Amino acid sequence: MKNRSFYKNLFSIIRRLVYLGLPVTLLYVIFKRVDLGLLLENLQYASPWLILLGIFLKPAQIMLGSIRWKAINQLYCSEKISAKFMIHHYWAGMAAGYFTPANLGWDAYKVVAVGRKFKKYTAAFYSLIAEKCIGLTSVLLMLVITYPLITGYIVMNESIFSTLYAALLIGVFGLIVPFFIVMAAQKQTASYRLKNVSKKIITKLLRFVGNDDIVNKIREDYQKSLSIFSIFKRPAAFFYTLGLSLGILFAGAVCSQIFFLGLDYEISFFINLFAAPVFFILFIIPISFGSIGIREGVYILFYGQFGVPLETALLVSFFNLLGIFLSNIIGGLFMLNEGIQENINTFKDLSTGHE
Repeated sequence: MKNRSFYKNLFSIIRRLVYLGLPVTLLYVIFKRVDLGLLLENLQYASPWLILLGIFLKPAQIMLGSIRWKAINQLYCSEKISAKFMIHHYWAGMAAGYFTPANLGWDAYKVVAVGRKFKKYTAAFYSLIAEKCIGLTSVLLMLVITYPLITGYIVMNESIFSTLYAALLIGVFGLIVPFFIVMAAQKQTASYRLKNVSKKIITKLLRFVGNDDIVNKIREDYQKSLSIFSIFKRPAAFFYTLGLSLGILFAGAVCSQIFFLGLDYEISFFINLFAAPVFFILFIIPISFGSIGIREGVYILFYGQFGVPLETALLVSFFNLLGIFLSNIIGGLFMLNEGIQENINTFKDLSTGHE
């Protein structure tokens, strides 16, 4: 028992060291390779108006995300939910949870905010899972559609791209398509099995919730809640939220395209459209503080495959990061505008029994 505790503490220390030290190490390596003179020259001749336009458009992704979150929660909670309430908590949770691994703090905040408001923690939890599933579906769909459009622009490691794309197609058609076929069939046996699967998923995920009161409430109202896969049985709700998810990726691609235009660098919009889902997948990996260091390295490596100079890719990464900081500032303003005590109480519920 002591050995297990020792190794658990050791693993926790190593994880924290990696989480905090990796960004510094990566940034050091990156800036050792960067031509600072060329970087400053590119920055000097950049169009400030286009750069500002891209930065101020970045929060559009968060607004689309809050609209999607509202639509999904209205379905699972069976309540008419105020847009003001959802936008406030979506932005406030994002601002506070951005620097947690894979935005897990943001996700927990969203579940608790809706659960406290409507006393429907299971519905809020299901909404989060549905949001992730729809987001993943949009990412895979965007990758499948855009890859054939960018193959002619790849200048390095084309074989790696084609291999990954083939694996993606196998995964999509081998797993997702059968899933939707089962959903469309809506057979009683399939419904029963899916309910059991969802119950197992919840049982495992509840281990990560620190509030015993919330865990008990989720278990209490589990039976009277909609199925975790209900949104996939509602075509109108599914395609509406899928469209919003694709819109989030499209908005990110538009911002990057504007940044390249501001740097007077010509690049196909399809490359940025392909980059958006790739970055989404890579930046949810919880291995650095706010993806700092990882973000810059990924931008350099990815755009380098299309011949983009290191300095240009690094500047585009910085501009996108400024857009994210702007979104977090707006989230902080939402917290202040509605009264910070309500948000503090929500965060308390993530780890205590107070409600």
